[in-house]
Amino acid sequence: MAPIMRVARGLYERWNRLSRADRAALAPYAADVKEAALDLRGRTDRAAAEGELTRASERLADQLAHLERRAA
Repeated sequence: MAPIMRVARGLYERWNRLSRADRAALAPYAADVKEAALDLRGRTDRAAAEGELTRASERLADQLAHLERRAA
């Protein structure tokens, strides 16, 4: 499994453990990560697919960090 897949899986699991309201707020970002991860498995241009998954993961990570800063 590609390292970015492990990162994406961890972020998605972290999102899934949030409260219902917080999950709803970040759902579009989590959906992008899930879609990009699924796309990575079927694409022939692996480098481009990994780049898309990296960008989607970074956006979700940023939103999770923002949420945690607000809660602190």
